[in-house]
Amino acid sequence: MRKLIKNYGLNVNANYSGVVFAAPHLDFTGAGSLVDNSLTLAGEGTLTLSGEGELLLTGHGHLTLSLLPNTFFTVTSSILAEQSLDMVLTGSVGEYTRVIHHVDLALHATYSERLALKVSGHLDLFTQITHLAKSTSKLITKLVLTDGAKAIARGTIIIDAHAAGSVASERLDALLLGAKAEADLLPVLRVATDDVSCKHGATVGHIDHQALFYLQSRGLDDAGSKQTLSDAFLNS
Repeated sequence: MRKLIKNYGLNVNANYSGVVFAAPHLDFTGAGSLVDNSLTLAGEGTLTLSGEGELLLTGHGHLTLSLLPNTFFTVTSSILAEQSLDMVLTGSVGEYTRVIHHVDLALHATYSERLALKVSGHLDLFTQITHLAKSTSKLITKLVLTDGAKAIARGTIIIDAHAAGSVASERLDALLLGAKAEADLLPVLRVATDDVSCKHGATVGHIDHQALFYLQSRGLDDAGSKQTLSDAFLNS
């Protein structure tokens, strides 16, 4: 039974009365099948989310998720015994985007999630990974925020009492491109057994002015220099 952490309802700013979410739209290509809001992955695939809705995900392989602006989705993933899933989440966040993701891992399941997002509006992000039995997980979140953008990102890893021997790690990093950019990162570990290997961390910082000056001295303008450093950060 999944143990839910009831702190994912926090918002960076509650003033979103002008934001209109369209009907949910899921566009999938690759190996597997998408029926209504349920995706069974069977290899490599690409999925684009837009509007407001829910997604149920099972299967194995590598999935690239793309977010369109003003997306409000709840994703529930179940990784069965001996299966492995790698997920990459990319996109640009404008106005308000919120993604809640719950992942359950069965015996000897392996899950890897990497989020690389550019934020120019407001982002509310929550990922919860529950190890129900001995399994492995890795969560990496990279955010680049333009001036005035706001983001709150929470990563919670739960190790059940029956999941001894599990290995888990999470890393949340944010790069701020202006004095008015704001990022709140909350990595959480909840471990109910001693026989585990877990680590977590988070960093928030502004752009390196020495690196910016170096690129500008090589002929790039301010915008091009920031773009280069942002892309390098997201891909690191």
